[in-house]
Amino acid sequence: MMQEISDKFEAKLAGGKLHHEALYEMAEEECESTPKIVFDKLSLAFIKMNNLHPTSFDRMCDKPSQQLKNTGDKDHPVWELVQPTPLWLIVVASIGSALILIFIVTLVIIFIRKRSASTGVDAYRAM
Repeated sequence: MMQEISDKFEAKLAGGKLHHEALYEMAEEECESTPKIVFDKLSLAFIKMNNLHPTSFDRMCDKPSQQLKNTGDKDHPVWELVQPTPLWLIVVASIGSALILIFIVTLVIIFIRKRSASTGVDAYRAM
C-alpha cells in the first residue's frame, strides 16, 4: 500500500508537479474515490463515548461536522444531528419571494403611470 502511494507521488513529481501540488492532487483523488462520511445515532454515540470532537472527521472535500450542532456549552458539548431543510420548504420560499418581487414591480409600474397621468405630462408623447 505504501509503495503504491510512493509510486503515485513520484510519478506526479516526474510529471512536473511541485511537492505540495502532488500531495493536494492525491488528496483530492482520495476524497473523490471514497464515500462521504454521514453521521447517524451510532456514530454520534461513538464520538461521545470516545470524547472526540466532530471536526476530527473533517476532510478537505467533506465536512461531516456540519451535520452536527452543539446544544451544550464550550466546556460540556452536547452534539446533536442537524436536520437538513426540507426541499419543499426551499421551493415554497423561492416561489413566495418571486411572487412578492412581481407584486412590488407591478405596484411601482402602477404608481409611475398614475403619477405621470396626474401631472398631465407623458414623457413618451412629448418626444
